[in-house]
Amino acid sequence: MERDVTGENRDFRRDPLTGLSDGTELLHCARAAQEQHREGQDPPALLVVDLDGFKAVVDGAGHKTGNLVLQRVAKRLRDASGSDMLVARLWADEFAILMPDGAEAERLAERLLAVIRRPYAVGGQIVNISASLGIAMLAPGQAVEEWIGNASIAVREAQRGTRGRRVTFADRMRESASRRFVLDRDLRSAVTLLNPELRYARELSQFVLEYQPHFHLQSRRLAGFEALIRWFHPERGRVGPDEFIPVAERTGLICTLGTWILRTACQAAVQWPACDGGQPLLSVNVSPLQIAEGNSFIQSLREVLRGSGLPPTRLVLEITESAALPDALPVFEEIRAMGIQLSIDDFGTGFSSLGHLARFGFDRLKIDRSFVRDLSLFSSETATPVGNGTLSRSDQAVWIVRAITGLAQGLGLSTLA
Repeated sequence: MERDVTGENRDFRRDPLTGLSDGTELLHCARAAQEQHREGQDPPALLVVDLDGFKAVVDGAGHKTGNLVLQRVAKRLRDASGSDMLVARLWADEFAILMPDGAEAERLAERLLAVIRRPYAVGGQIVNISASLGIAMLAPGQAVEEWIGNASIAVREAQRGTRGRRVTFADRMRESASRRFVLDRDLRSAVTLLNPELRYARELSQFVLEYQPHFHLQSRRLAGFEALIRWFHPERGRVGPDEFIPVAERTGLICTLGTWILRTACQAAVQWPACDGGQPLLSVNVSPLQIAEGNSFIQSLREVLRGSGLPPTRLVLEITESAALPDALPVFEEIRAMGIQLSIDDFGTGFSSLGHLARFGFDRLKIDRSFVRDLSLFSSETATPVGNGTLSRSDQAVWIVRAITGLAQGLGLSTLA
């Protein structure tokens, strides 16, 4: 028998891996804390902690190492929390801390994030992870289920920004979470209509492709087009890709959507007439999740090219820097062996090694638009020399673009802005 946060002696329900309380125990104690709270006292607080990048740890080091890390995290959370607090493992890599008195909730949150960030020596290797944290204070008359739900909403909000931070729940977050749920649901429905086996699916499709032209800067001749997906919702109208692509990535729908984009774009490009510079190239963005499919993605790519009749030499796949990982090298080699070109997308905003440019055999660098946009502010008459004070935003953009184009030229790559 142990004494819980309510002061009651009872048998705890334990998570078998970490020895922490489980979700059922958390719910019981949260209800008890609600009943014992009195007006005028600081309300109880619930903190939900979700580990950032834990899946990468499991994928790279295995489930055994992952379990050991979870046990270490559980111990750190327990040690850093007060003796009057309940620490529970909700599921997978998500934990919760119940504070009977939430006056110091934010201070505790900072302490928990700090202890989680400390390196873990596990199985002869060092593992580094961080966590996102959501805080919810119990409101008067609030149902316990809603209170717990608010803490979960807060941690999801924390994960939407820079990882490793804390967010305290606010009512507006519930509206945002509701919109994301509806967007998720509608996107699933829209992607389902892409299934060619469904009758009338093509007529009902809510997605269209637009094609952005690429030009040679010196000759001013057309070089090709980039396929850009657009979603026209039957009720909300046009939904921007910045809004729905992250949802597609998070839910895994991006793979189905990506295959449709490839197939539709290739079928369109094969009908384009030749221009002054020859047959225009087709550029298509590819998600890291598609690359992660490995042989399945390669097979799908072959089927798309075979079905459309588009020569592989006319296709350019744009890959984000986050997809340029060592595990992806065999996939990139297969793609280039087919005659398809590779372009690294939004170069300059990620954290991939410069050595990847040569190792992965990219053909093109696409400079991130944030640098190109700032070039319009540049004036050679007012440019600040290097080493003479702080550079303006436009001056920084000029030097960054010069550095990227110089690097590309030295490696024999073309550059797209």
